[in-house]
Formats: sequence, C-alpha cells, structure tokens
Amino acid sequence: MFLQEIETSDVTDIDCLDHQEINKRIRHVQTIGEQLRKRFRIEYLGQLREQTQHHRKSRPLTVGEVVVVENNLKNRTLWSLSRVIQLIPGKDGLVSHSSQN
Repeated sequence: MFLQEIETSDVTDIDCLDHQEINKRIRHVQTIGEQLRKRFRIEYLGQLREQTQHHRKSRPLTVGEVVVVENNLKNRTLWSLSRVIQLIPGKDGLVSHSSQN
C-alpha cells in the first residue's frame, strides 16, 4: 500500500561529479562575483557620486530632504542616512545642516 516505485530524476548524484570540474566552476563563479563587485563600485557608485556633486551645485538642500552623512572612519556602505531638519547659513553663505537619524 505505501510502497511505490520511485521515479528516477535526471539530476546527477554529487558523488559522481568530477571534483576538478566542481572546483573549476566554483573559481569561475567567484571570478564573476569579483568582477561584478568591481563594476558596481566603479560604474554605479561613480555615477551616484557624479550625480550627487552635480545636484549639490545646481540646487540647495531643503528641510525634510534625506541625505547621506559622510564619515571618514567608516566604509561608505556604513554611512548614516539623515533627514535635514534645519538649514543654518554660515559666514560664507553656504548652508550646513543639523540631522535627525
């Protein structure tokens, strides 16, 4: 009653695979991952940096805007996001801001 014929699958048993092929595939996947990370840093983050600098020159900060707070002691991916709650013009006419995390 409970015994049924088990259908075979087309999946190769892991013990039957060639270890050299597996290692080669792992190295290939790691290389692709490294290349993707490098391209992401150079292309995407580079474009964000250019756009941010361009926007900074073309329009001033506004209250309520979300900004990234630079911290030289941390990796860029760990920088805090903050909201502008007050604009304070300095002696040079530029605006700095207080933040609320």
